[in-house]
Amino acid sequence: MPWLQALPAFAIWIAYLYLMRNRVQRDRFKYQSWPRRMCTIAMVFGVLASLCVLVAGALLLGSQRWLASGDTLTGAGIAMVTVIGLIYLKLQMIVVSLTLSLAFENVTGGSRSASDIRENAGERRGEN
Repeated sequence: MPWLQALPAFAIWIAYLYLMRNRVQRDRFKYQSWPRRMCTIAMVFGVLASLCVLVAGALLLGSQRWLASGDTLTGAGIAMVTVIGLIYLKLQMIVVSLTLSLAFENVTGGSRSASDIRENAGERRGEN
């Protein structure tokens, strides 16, 4: 069962995501200074690059005999799966940061709330 062999890799990926969870927020603010067009191009490139990493990794694992023996992975194969997954996760974290920077670029922390009863009551009566 190859999926049982991949459990250590999965645990490493989850630990990596847990350790890097605040990085997306910091990167989002960094990418907000980029032009919108540049963020969009980088985001599309990141998605395509992560897809290429997965396809190339699958082809590498399938073609090299020293990475797999029969239907099981060798130690080097498990290490390769782990590294491919970590590269994929890093690229996806960059894509998420770029997406969030585009989604929230014009959001400001205004003092007026949509549910502020005092202001909305005056608007309904035509006092504004």
